[in-house]
Order: sequence, then structure tokens, then C-alpha cells
Amino acid sequence: MIEFLIFLFFSLSQQTAHFNIWTGEISCVMPADCLHEEGHALDRENGWISETDEFKLAVDTHRSVAWQCIECRDEYSELVMFFPGVGRELQPEPNPLNLGFWIGGWGGTKELYADIFAKSGGKPEGMPEIFRPFYDFTMGDEIYKNTPKMEIRSYIFNPLAIVGELRY
Repeated sequence: MIEFLIFLFFSLSQQTAHFNIWTGEISCVMPADCLHEEGHALDRENGWISETDEFKLAVDTHRSVAWQCIECRDEYSELVMFFPGVGRELQPEPNPLNLGFWIGGWGGTKELYADIFAKSGGKPEGMPEIFRPFYDFTMGDEIYKNTPKMEIRSYIFNPLAIVGELRY
């Protein structure tokens, strides 16, 4: 039954990934989406490090350097400078089946933390040095190996029935 409800949620909300903050379960369709959700799992395992003053200072420092020094910008600069809820207002969410609709939009440092992890491919090499201390890459590998993932492989949606193939 729970698989049906998760599948219904994904079908109606048109989300491609989700991280359950209570159970730690990751549900995703594409590998890139899985990395983003694994970033949330890593954040959770580290006591929501994305909400600490230290992480917010690193974000502000990276943004400030990027604004003041064009030649100092890296491949993360635009992501950090213009991220919803960090460098600009939250991104509006029009779908009432998505949480962002009810909390005023999508974004903030928790989402940025997960996006930075996903953009790095879960590896420190591609990540700006200022962010590396906030990520436990060994734990990230363990989360990837040990966290149950559900991929929605295919589905047909109509008002009368939902047929799906779920794989754990």
C-alpha cells in the first residue's frame, strides 16, 4: 500500500525525487536526482549542517568573492549567487501537491547544500574548497550504498488506475 501512495504522490506532483527526512528513504527516477537527495541524507546525518552559521558564512563568502571578482568565478558561482532563497527570493511552486507550495516556495540553504553535493558528483575534487569541510564524502558513499532507493521505472496514469513497476 505504501508503494502505491508514494507512486501516486510522484505521479500527481510530477516530482522526480524525494528524501524522507523521518525515515531517510530516497525515492528517485534519475541518477542526478538521486545525488541531490543523497545530499539531503548527508545533511541530515550531519545534524543539518546546511543550517549552521558556518555553512551560511561559506555561502556568503563564495557569493561575495564571485560578485567582486569576475575572474575568480568557478562553475559553482552562478549556482550559489542566484540560488532561490539564498541569492534571490524562493522559487514559486504552483503545484499544491508539492511542499514548496505550502512553505512559500523552493530553495534555501538545505536545497543549496544538496545541489552542491549533486553538482560535485558526490566527490570532493570538483567542489570548491570552501565547501568541502561541510561534506563527509566517505559517509556520502555509505549513504549511497546503504540507503534504500526506489526507482519509478515506468507508469501509466489515468483517473481510474495507476499501474507501476517499483524496484528497490
